[in-house]
Amino acid sequence: MSREVQSMWEALYMKALNRSFMLESTKARYAKITVEEIDEFVKTVEEVAQRFEDQGPGSVGQDLDSGLKLMDVRHLLTLRKKLVTRAG
Repeated sequence: MSREVQSMWEALYMKALNRSFMLESTKARYAKITVEEIDEFVKTVEEVAQRFEDQGPGSVGQDLDSGLKLMDVRHLLTLRKKLVTRAG
């Protein structure tokens, strides 16, 4: 009985090692893609932040009506949805 358990354990262990080895390339590829997507997301957020700083509602000074026009909520929601979709 103990030999059978030992044999089953060794077979399971070898299968686990083999599976881990086979997944190494997949893990590396996934990690590379994830890093690339993070870099792209960071660039997009920086561009949006800069555009908001340059062209956002605060860029018009004391003209609150112009600032209100720049606060097109639909555009901001669309942009937010696009960023969230990329991140997810």
